[in-house]
Amino acid sequence: MKRNAKDRRISLTTRKSWLRKKCTLKANDVAAFATKGMIVVCFDKMQKFDQNWSDTWKFYLTRVMVHEYTHQIQIELAAALAPQYVKNKNSRSWLGPIWMIEGMAVFNEVEYVNQFRNSPVEPLGFYEESQSKGIKLSTMRINQRATDGAEYATSFLAVRALERNFGKDALYEYFEALGRGLSWERAFKETFGLALKDFERKFERARPKYGHALSFLDE
Repeated sequence: MKRNAKDRRISLTTRKSWLRKKCTLKANDVAAFATKGMIVVCFDKMQKFDQNWSDTWKFYLTRVMVHEYTHQIQIELAAALAPQYVKNKNSRSWLGPIWMIEGMAVFNEVEYVNQFRNSPVEPLGFYEESQSKGIKLSTMRINQRATDGAEYATSFLAVRALERNFGKDALYEYFEALGRGLSWERAFKETFGLALKDFERKFERARPKYGHALSFLDE
């Protein structure tokens, strides 16, 4: 049924209201998020988009866009195809544990920007930030929330451990398995050969020593 102009105005008003709620500003007076078919970057106030602005924000926004684009890939591979995604009103919770979702996004942004930096972003910084609060993967999975640097750092280390042991393609294969309708646990087991909770426990045991968390699955 064709929508009239009034319907379109209502839809636009609803979307603007939704965007205002989603644009909760964080560090650097900028916030970003991805939903199906859309990436939104929010600034604290009107910006003058000139060369100075570009020079100031280019590196940070490159990371932001790679991060959010990764979420779009996850959605396309998994939730957009899975019947449970439609059933649950496109909830991103069906993409898996939050540490897997955010860890892969941080991993990709680091991989990308390191191609253009003389001083690469090193895992040690993530490790130190992760250890500062002792964030556990199991807690993140239960809460399904990542709100601060330590949680993102812990997520990155976990996904980097998976990549080191199973390869980068396996990260995408996990989301493809979700797209076939598998649960988190079945998709993880099929892709990585061990139970999700077993991986979390192994990761936590290895974390006290830097480096072990990156290779412990081979031990």
